[in-house]
Amino acid sequence: MGPRTDDNGPPEAQRALYVISGAQMVATVAMSSVLSLTPLYVGELGVEDGGDQAFWAGLMASGIWAGLLVFGPIWGSLADRVGRRPMVLRAFLCGAVLLFAQAFVQEPYQLLILRTLQGVTTGTLIATLALAASITAPERIGYAVGMTQMGSFLGTTFGPLLGGVVGDTVGFRATYVIASGLTFLSFALIWLLVHERFQPEPGQRVRWREVITRGWHIPRDRALLIVLFLAMLTFGVSHMVSPAIPPFVSSLTGGERSATASGVTLSLMGGSAAFASAMAGRLSLRLELRVILVVSCVGSALVLVPQALSQSLALTVPLLIALGLFNGAATTSLSSLVGQSVPPDRQGAAYGVLQSAQSFASIATSSVGGVVAATLGLRWVFVAGAVAFLLVGQRVQSLARLGPAAEKESPAKEREPI
Repeated sequence: MGPRTDDNGPPEAQRALYVISGAQMVATVAMSSVLSLTPLYVGELGVEDGGDQAFWAGLMASGIWAGLLVFGPIWGSLADRVGRRPMVLRAFLCGAVLLFAQAFVQEPYQLLILRTLQGVTTGTLIATLALAASITAPERIGYAVGMTQMGSFLGTTFGPLLGGVVGDTVGFRATYVIASGLTFLSFALIWLLVHERFQPEPGQRVRWREVITRGWHIPRDRALLIVLFLAMLTFGVSHMVSPAIPPFVSSLTGGERSATASGVTLSLMGGSAAFASAMAGRLSLRLELRVILVVSCVGSALVLVPQALSQSLALTVPLLIALGLFNGAATTSLSSLVGQSVPPDRQGAAYGVLQSAQSFASIATSSVGGVVAATLGLRWVFVAGAVAFLLVGQRVQSLARLGPAAEKESPAKEREPI
């Protein structure tokens, strides 16, 4: 039997899930608060041209994603060897240290190096997902993942708002210091309030070559491969559509208070995604995750079609709120299916590969939406998204025979339900 993590009992596990979700929310608030300020901070470092600021901001975002892509599976594999809690603590602590260091850079290339290191050493969401899944019965992974994803979506809802207010009030560098403190608070919450009963194999030693090989070894399981592919495609489509939303909202306002309208709309989308994540987690206790995923993908497509035709903000805002609901449910369903499709001693590595798949999708689709918008117009970005979501929904039918591998390979007594 491989290493495993035992549940602390229903009340303790329930409390642990609340703490994990809260810690992830705080950390996401911190990191998203500074990411939204990157072009402005680059300007403060001496880059005056707006185009050059956007170039550096894009380069830094790619650096983070590249680090997550390469090292996600490695950290996930190590989590299967030493425990998921140490990997969560590592991610939060490294994030706090690197955010603090970013407050003192003097050149854009220094910020680029630190951002890339942030991608290499953090990956907080995947780490917390693996920890939440490890303390949960296989059939309840959807609930645990929904709680954790809710924290992440809430963080992205309030983070940019906090960054803008703090940046305008006390300056960009102080914003990074505050973000570092918030990330360290997440570290402290997990350190003090979440405990893990991890039982490694007797005599097991960490061999880095084996950890790296195991992390990048993708099992030849058709269902898992399909889930990973669908997760990559879904994340990529969302990443393609999202950048088109602010300029589209701005075009509907006629330029009046467009920044406020875009910010409020994105915040409402984040809040609806957080709500849907929690609800999808609860629904997974009664419905198959595959059903939730199909409804989410088809619903996203049906929302994007009228969105492409919308001529008023009064119609666009409710449609985008609905899109947030469906995206939140789809993200939770896919993350839960990954956890269910592997045995407990492989969940860390599986979530690490999921992180790499999402990072690859982000890099690959970062310019697709821009090309479509520049060539055909903003509205065609939503049309392309609708078609892609319909294709994902159709492909989900391939998951019909997917069952939680953890149930097959791990006795029920090892994990008490929450």
